[in-house]
Amino acid sequence: MDIIRRNFLRLLRAGTFEQDERIEPMTEWKWERLYQISHLHQVTPCIAEGIRRSKDDFFLQLKPDLWRRFEEDQTEMIEEFGRQELTNPLLNRTLQQIQEGAGIENPTFNLLEGLIAIARHILTTGISLRQFVALATYLYTTKDPLDFDLLKEWIRQLHMQRMVQLEGNLLVELFNFPAKRIPFTQAAANKTTRKLVNELFSTKGTSKHITYYPSEALTNFTSNLIQNLQNIEE
Repeated sequence: MDIIRRNFLRLLRAGTFEQDERIEPMTEWKWERLYQISHLHQVTPCIAEGIRRSKDDFFLQLKPDLWRRFEEDQTEMIEEFGRQELTNPLLNRTLQQIQEGAGIENPTFNLLEGLIAIARHILTTGISLRQFVALATYLYTTKDPLDFDLLKEWIRQLHMQRMVQLEGNLLVELFNFPAKRIPFTQAAANKTTRKLVNELFSTKGTSKHITYYPSEALTNFTSNLIQNLQNIEE
């Protein structure tokens, strides 16, 4: 599985940032497994673009039918985070006050909403590679004027420091992201982050992430439970 993970991340980086990455040789079964993982995490177009960029690599040997499946997977890669709410009433009130002061067209506030959307997805469903591709692409290419000091203050007010650091750590681990592009947190790859990334290639879990945002996690769990019960009753 390690070689699948390494090649997957190389192709993901190549497809996302147009970087040249060297591919390790894999069996047909492992290439099939890599496709399944890319489809599961809805990043197949990025992987396909990485394969195109690596087409001259000697070890990139795909069966025509598998390559056709990569090409035909047209998952939309644009991630619209939209307006966010928190399930913790106090935190949500703070978020709404921040929004009123910043305005909905403020790019720094829009970035905050993206971080919140990813945090809630991690607490509810698990880590979404698709969301991280969207976040990484935005941070890598944006020309928007971003006030990182203000963003750090908003993150502090929402008690999101640990969760945002986890998001930053994942950017570093997944994309070799330079720390200078995420100055709103102290991000670095570490053993815990590598373990989380490895788990993306096997199984998914959510309860283990609760400690990164405990003030939102409990109300998020309760809100989801109530919603599920209402759906059952309907």
